[in-house]
Amino acid sequence: IAVTRTLYLPPVLLSGRFNPWRGLLLGLRMMVDVVFASLQVAAYSIWPWWKPMNAIIAVQLHTRSDLVTTLTAEAISVVPGTVVVDIDRERGLLYLHALGTRTQADLDRVRRQVLGTEERIVLAMGTHEQAEVVRAERRLRRSSRDRRLSSEAYRDQEHQRRSSSEAYRDQEHQRRSSSEAYRDQESEASRDPENGDRR
Repeated sequence: IAVTRTLYLPPVLLSGRFNPWRGLLLGLRMMVDVVFASLQVAAYSIWPWWKPMNAIIAVQLHTRSDLVTTLTAEAISVVPGTVVVDIDRERGLLYLHALGTRTQADLDRVRRQVLGTEERIVLAMGTHEQAEVVRAERRLRRSSRDRRLSSEAYRDQEHQRRSSSEAYRDQEHQRRSSSEAYRDQESEASRDPENGDRR
């Protein structure tokens, strides 16, 4: 009692909400992540030419809830290859050590995994306000991804149109060259009889 009174910790506020379907999806996804990461780490450990490249990554969470932050940190640390080394409670930051992060794409992948875990936890047992924040963030990411895909599709179509236009110009140039060569042959053929008559 003296320790708890002296070293007082802030209370963890429960949301009082639990979605059984989202909780089931969270548990299944956790099992899949653990199995896949375990096989990946095992393959790394026995691969003789693999050179480890690790990183400390800072991930900004969507919520500032102590419960969600703690559960997210525990879920991330359970998965082999990632372990949370520090938490910035005031700013909602998780600092984690990630295995096999050689490129920027690997760093982005780890961040997406952490934020995906947080989203599943919030949708399973977070408050309604936290769930709405997560859904809004998800819609924003999907809309930005759709815009990026639309932009890439437009660029591809524009590239195909330009390629088709260049191919058409090449064919037109070849046709004109063939026509000019044919006219030259005709003119030479018409001059040959005249030369023969003169002889």
